[in-house]
Amino acid sequence: MNKNYYVYIHTINEVLFYIGKGTGNRAWVHNGRTKAWMDLVQQNNNSYTIEILADNLSEQTALCLEGALIKVVGIKHLVNKKTKKY
Repeated sequence: MNKNYYVYIHTINEVLFYIGKGTGNRAWVHNGRTKAWMDLVQQNNNSYTIEILADNLSEQTALCLEGALIKVVGIKHLVNKKTKKY
């Protein structure tokens, strides 16, 4: 089983605005982000904090953890895409 996934968050001034899962450098790249994510980061001079919450995860575990965190926080408080049911 491939366990190279991680779950991460992005914050600005200690305020959580994004929860994600990825591999490699996904947490650090801007490509593929929503317009809301890009706008918020640009409004804050491209300054935000990245924190890895869990790593060495399978894709399924990372998806489950990401979804659970989004459900707890509430999708309306995040700039994540709103296509998934959380």
